[in-house]
Amino acid sequence: MPLEKLWDVSRLDALPGRILVTTPAAPVVHAASLARAVGAAAGLVPCGGVTATATLLCDATVTASSTGGAGRERALRRTVGRVLRLRADPRVAAAEPDYLVHPLAAAGDPLYPLQWDLPLIGVPEAWETTTGDPAVVVAVVDTGVVPHPDLAGRLLPGYDFVRDPWRAGDGDGDDPDATDPGDGLSGEPSSWHGTHVAGTIAAVADNGAGIAGIAPGCRLLPVRVLGRGGGDIVDVLEGIRYAAGLPNRSGMLPDHPAAVINLSLGGARPGGRATPVEQEVIDQARAAGALLVASAGNNGEDPVVLPNFPAAAPGVLSVAAVDAVRERASYSYFGPTVDLAAPGGDMEADRTGDGRPDGILSTYFDGATGEYDYAYLVGTSMAAPHVSAVAALCLAANPDLTADEVERILLATAVDLGPPGRDDAYGAGLVDAAAAVRMAVQGPPRTTLGVAPAVLDFGTDASRLEVALTNTGLTEILVDDPVAATSDGGAWLTARLTPGTVTPMVVEVDRTGLAPGRYAGRVALHSSGGDRVVEVSMEVAEGAPAADVGVVTVRLLDPATGRVVARTETNAAQGYAFAFDRVPAGSYYLTASSDLDGDGVLCEAGEVCGAYPVQADPAPVAVADGAAVEGLTFTLTYQGVEAGAPAAPGPPDATAEVERLTALLGTWEFTYTIVSTFTDTYTLEAVEFGGDGPFLSGSDAYGGVVVADLVDDPTSAYDYYLYDPGSILDQLFLFDVAGDTAVGQYWMADPVSGDLLNSLPYAMTGLRLAGRGRAA
Repeated sequence: MPLEKLWDVSRLDALPGRILVTTPAAPVVHAASLARAVGAAAGLVPCGGVTATATLLCDATVTASSTGGAGRERALRRTVGRVLRLRADPRVAAAEPDYLVHPLAAAGDPLYPLQWDLPLIGVPEAWETTTGDPAVVVAVVDTGVVPHPDLAGRLLPGYDFVRDPWRAGDGDGDDPDATDPGDGLSGEPSSWHGTHVAGTIAAVADNGAGIAGIAPGCRLLPVRVLGRGGGDIVDVLEGIRYAAGLPNRSGMLPDHPAAVINLSLGGARPGGRATPVEQEVIDQARAAGALLVASAGNNGEDPVVLPNFPAAAPGVLSVAAVDAVRERASYSYFGPTVDLAAPGGDMEADRTGDGRPDGILSTYFDGATGEYDYAYLVGTSMAAPHVSAVAALCLAANPDLTADEVERILLATAVDLGPPGRDDAYGAGLVDAAAAVRMAVQGPPRTTLGVAPAVLDFGTDASRLEVALTNTGLTEILVDDPVAATSDGGAWLTARLTPGTVTPMVVEVDRTGLAPGRYAGRVALHSSGGDRVVEVSMEVAEGAPAADVGVVTVRLLDPATGRVVARTETNAAQGYAFAFDRVPAGSYYLTASSDLDGDGVLCEAGEVCGAYPVQADPAPVAVADGAAVEGLTFTLTYQGVEAGAPAAPGPPDATAEVERLTALLGTWEFTYTIVSTFTDTYTLEAVEFGGDGPFLSGSDAYGGVVVADLVDDPTSAYDYYLYDPGSILDQLFLFDVAGDTAVGQYWMADPVSGDLLNSLPYAMTGLRLAGRGRAA
């Protein structure tokens, strides 16, 4: 399969010849040196640093004149190939194209001011408490802002981070002037997008002219990152860092960093997640105290609706759009990353009955006449500043609130739309300025720790259960380590906390050595949100085992291939309880075994072995998406003790294969050539058993699970394969082994579909085994 199936270059919205590379955390000098080295191997040179570990690499041969039309696709195809090669380099933690971002709005005709959107979200009622405070600054990270009279006194000095002179359109690159010079292409009118967003947030009120912003008493920090044709993610990230008061490439910091950062821009990402560098900057801005608000996207009518970034990234409030009657705008993105909804408008309707299209009216500029104006625009770009402005009102009403508290207030006070509770169209609901400001003034409600369930009964079989701990308030709860106690004074009951959004408490019982009977205990929790007690009971049945068989490894196997999907270890001290977290939906075999002699061969004579529900007839366990499967118990039997007990799930004549595979245990160093030469190191640690026989399992240099096996196809030119699954791409090696040398082929595969990404295999030159295990 060609590369384009995964990376459709005709739709890839990125700059040709520019790749953002992240190297493992290291001193800056070392990281920069490493970036130069990996770039040189791919024919790229550093052209800018983004963070201590992220560097922008560029192809000096790619110019604006060489990237138009078909030339752009050719250049993007080369760029994608280089991204894949860089990802295969073990020195690289991540490699991404330099994605473009665009204003998320659609323009309409200028009309007389009529702001139906403000009463729709309760702004007039909120003004009875506050209209804002000059100490509260909202950054508009956008196309820049013109000095519109209706923004007089609201604009702080900002910065222009559009580095490319052509895209900037102002005769230079970075400069301290965030004025919007226009972004029109080839005679098309400019959007004046940032000016429109700014007016929604803080246009002057009660001045006898124009419109009123939602937070007219607050001030605006213009940060220009978009120009002709949009902008690139590198410039956007620098703009976010500047707005939050963090070090950035300008060497300058704002006199008044922003408490709220509005991002009415975005773009899709292959794989549906923020790039590592993008997420790093978002996390840094949140840590600095800024609340990030972004437009969810205008792709709601696309055949395939993909999330837009940065809105969909953790740490960013994603805002969808509604029309004048509080229904989802047809263009608005919908999906699991939507947090809130706000007015975005609809230029094709007049549901307010005023004879005008239901767009969002705000400050504008007429590029043809040079006059300051007002205009209707629609889009999630218009929805986001409504939320940013309401957040600013909350901070004006209560300056002691943190960004996290403001976010929780906005979500807690939203008007629920659509199905009850959170949904993909509206998130928590329509932002409510009046309710949010009221809660801000009162302060966050009292924080209370909740536990569910408050009573646990382990019965005779269960050994591990979870209790969900919830925060019913808006401030952080500090929970001490749980204290377990039993009515008989025994140590069979333990409890511990694990991190998470809804933090589970894991409660475990150990029946080892206990006499048959009923047992009771309790787990006490002390927290800043109150004290709670969970009552616990369990039973030890007649004949319950109390044997210690050593460490047991429990595995989930793919029934179709027998490959290990997940593994964990347990022992007698844990009551042989086990759990797997974040298991994808599907069906799996569940097996367990010990390896007392540590030879990597499982289920040998004298070792215990078993499968669910019984070893002689294992059955798949179905796991539904988001659901927990509990109470799975099965018996382990000693091999060679019980007559007729099979060695493990799999063919009984696997001895020869086990011997051949055992000889390959150790460290394998694969050197292969695509364009540049790369080396991967794999440590194969054990022989395991699946539904179709024995195989090797181990890990790569980054701790990921890998498997290797004999090739069953007698027509194959190779005897062995190694499979290295990854989130971006999978790697497949087919090879022969002769002495300490392996030769073969290398493939890449789509991790979702399994389709091969290269229609022909890459020849591997000089694969070798860097270390060997025991001889067969």
